[in-house]
Amino acid sequence: MELDLPGGTPSPEPESEKKKKTVGTPPLPLVTPYSAQFHSLLYQLGQVGLKLRDLGAVYGRAGNISVSLTDKHIKGLDFDQGSDWFQMPVDYPKLGRRAFLVTGAGSRLWYLDQDPESNLCVVWVKEGGKEYRVVWGAERGVKPTSEFNSHLRIFEILKGVKRPTKVVMHAQPLHLTMMSHCEELQDEKAFNSALLRWQPETIITMPNGVGLVPYRLPGSQHQEASTGKAILEHDFIVWAKHGVICTGEDPFDAFDKIDFLEMAARYYLLSRQLRFKADGLSDKQMLEIAKTHGNGSELLESWIADAGE
Repeated sequence: MELDLPGGTPSPEPESEKKKKTVGTPPLPLVTPYSAQFHSLLYQLGQVGLKLRDLGAVYGRAGNISVSLTDKHIKGLDFDQGSDWFQMPVDYPKLGRRAFLVTGAGSRLWYLDQDPESNLCVVWVKEGGKEYRVVWGAERGVKPTSEFNSHLRIFEILKGVKRPTKVVMHAQPLHLTMMSHCEELQDEKAFNSALLRWQPETIITMPNGVGLVPYRLPGSQHQEASTGKAILEHDFIVWAKHGVICTGEDPFDAFDKIDFLEMAARYYLLSRQLRFKADGLSDKQMLEIAKTHGNGSELLESWIADAGE
């Protein structure tokens, strides 16, 4: 959604809006009171940051999140104020005049609930997608994560193919990341075959599997380009020897995908430790599940066809 650029002093929020309460959203006293939608989003990110920490998917300053904002989110923000304009590493023309809420470089995702203003920023992309400025968070020196380029590439590509996403999330779940270090799993088919067959819910959630991007220098344009190519076929990507990046309709949706697949990775690694052989679900069993509880799976159809079954 393109946004109208506000100018001058923001209009005060109507009393009727102030009286509206967002269900399940406790007060955030440290946050400048912009719209209820922005307030709710900060709360969701805070909760997801804690859940990622509990899952073992973020630690220290690892991980990053970005959210595409709507005009309801940015009500009250002044786009005439903010940091200097910064040059984008490449152009993102489809993202011009768009705003994104982004975790800052070196931020702690598990501390978003306690201090969102020191760990998040709102980025406004200039018309043409060549420059950006920080319009919220700049007063505390917050700058976007160093991997924001991969996030922007995902937003840009998915908008171009009419599969727009609202959230991009990167984390480093322990067991999934460990799997990506296994030499015999560096092939995408081998990785998916090892991952998908342990729970019916996994193939329902990911009927066409996950993308696997070979190791690329974090934050590099090589990582961005490889991620952009993989996102055309998958909404969940494993960055080999690094972590994962995925899309979602909201922060909890993106977290659920990481949660499901991290558990599947735990099943796989546990199966390697056991003294008895554990095969998991067969390809035909997984396809039956995918057809019964979803729209089938082109990935499994191809596996079965290749096997001549």
